[in-house]
Amino acid sequence: MFDSISILNLYGVSTSRFIKN
Repeated sequence: MFDSISILNLYGVSTSRFIKN
């Protein structure tokens, strides 16, 4: 099973970078 927290964290970082950019 994948770590939900890990995925959410990665997704959050990607979204944050996307919004910043």
